[in-house]
Amino acid sequence: MRKTTILSLAALAVLGASIAQAAPGDRLRARLAQRMCGQTDSNDAPQAPRPQAIAYGSDPLQQLDVWRAQGVAGKAPLVMYVHGSGWKRGNKDVAASRWAPTHFPAQGYVYASINYRLVPDHTVEEQASDVAHALKALLDRADELGIDRSRVVITGHSAGAIWSRWSAPMSATCAPPGCPSPMSTG
Repeated sequence: MRKTTILSLAALAVLGASIAQAAPGDRLRARLAQRMCGQTDSNDAPQAPRPQAIAYGSDPLQQLDVWRAQGVAGKAPLVMYVHGSGWKRGNKDVAASRWAPTHFPAQGYVYASINYRLVPDHTVEEQASDVAHALKALLDRADELGIDRSRVVITGHSAGAIWSRWSAPMSATCAPPGCPSPMSTG
């Protein structure tokens, strides 16, 4: 029993010393310093191919970027990302994950990231309409972009998550005035 107690105390002492040497945050601080100095490491996202830009309205914010699926014979599902930031800021270029434009196409999906008009210059109803119009623009070009119209995922962050949740039923059944349902075939 005495040997067990001594061995346990020795193990705790070694463990405690190793924990004390590994100061929390050192690794994070080193990675942040590398990034601030322009250095990269193996965790940096791969360079995505240049997207195809599509305007879905006349306002400069009514733009989207789309990356085609890679290695897919035939049509591929669509993943459309809607940025967040409280309905009043944010954009498709900085809101989407740096990994998404390479990850989703490599997995066989067409990936799109959209902008929409922002408050207070525009209403939330106009924002909802923008999301529906963006989806319609993509589905109108489904053949050209290689999109399977029957397999669509709309996702987003924060405000974009709300628009993605509302846009699916709205797009299919009750599109905003002046915006025919993108799910219709006509």
